[in-house]
Amino acid sequence: RFFQDVAADNRLAQFTPEVDYAETETAYELHVSVPGLKKEDFKIEVDADRLIIGGQRKFVNEQKGKTFHSVESKFGSFRRVFQLPDSVK
Repeated sequence: RFFQDVAADNRLAQFTPEVDYAETETAYELHVSVPGLKKEDFKIEVDADRLIIGGQRKFVNEQKGKTFHSVESKFGSFRRVFQLPDSVK
């Protein structure tokens, strides 16, 4: 793996979104699976040789007249920390 998730077992996070990562000739790509969030909802930081991705997904019931009996989507705050490869500047 070219990225190492150093906080996969973070007990403080309410959920851990799935992340797909890929490499092209010129870039590394991370695809974070948090449906409904916009770009500005994420907090992305680089600290030394670590990439930190965090945010919060809130449950918003905008569908009036519906009573949810089951909600399987994950909500709450999240934080993922990745050790960057040596080749990243």
